[in-house]
Amino acid sequence: MGKKSVFAIILLLLVLAGVVWKVGANLDVIAADMVEEIGTDVLKTRVGVSSVKIDLKQGKATIRGLTVANPPGYSTANLLEVDVVEVDLALNSLPSTVLHVQAVNILAPRVVYEGDTTGGSNLQTVLDNMEDAPTDAGGNPPGDNASSSAEDDIRLVIDSLTFTGGQVTATSALKPDKVVAFELSDISMKNLGREEGGVTTDAVAEMVVAKLLRRTVREAAKSELNKLLEDKARETLGRLLGDG
Repeated sequence: MGKKSVFAIILLLLVLAGVVWKVGANLDVIAADMVEEIGTDVLKTRVGVSSVKIDLKQGKATIRGLTVANPPGYSTANLLEVDVVEVDLALNSLPSTVLHVQAVNILAPRVVYEGDTTGGSNLQTVLDNMEDAPTDAGGNPPGDNASSSAEDDIRLVIDSLTFTGGQVTATSALKPDKVVAFELSDISMKNLGREEGGVTTDAVAEMVVAKLLRRTVREAAKSELNKLLEDKARETLGRLLGDG
């Protein structure tokens, strides 16, 4: 092998090493951007995170400072705040387009329920936004297939997803001087995407948020919040009580 060929190979290896280093160094930022982008797209309200830390050697990821903003028409308080989300990955699935997630633990979510004067609420608005989002024939959100194909190719199977230590603060515009606070019972979801051979990140986000919001609404209806609501509001609340 000539000196020029050896030099070309060394140069190529250095370039590849630089690319790997750059991607690795920015992996946490890339992941944070994806969480915010996907969450905002699905919920139609701003989703933010303070940081994402990924440890590929241990197969773990930690999301800190997850927030979901209230939809327009409600207060400036966040609808949802979570200090820590812990994720355990199956490392042997990382080269695959189906990512196997062993566990997602959402610790101490804080939900703000705001009822309005018409009997609706901030939670109902977000649920309606998700249900009203247009889809294509395959059940996916519309968009540029070329630009979204990489994201769509990534599918998830999640063995276990839990919400623990949740707290809810509830108010109603019908009686604005009253505030009700209660604990949210733990939520456990199993084998997400397993039957389908993996589901998209959008689908997972929708399933998880819908589960949390519907559970919140169900327990709000059983709490002292019921005393704050007029009959019209109770009827509207009742329409949201899907599977808990």
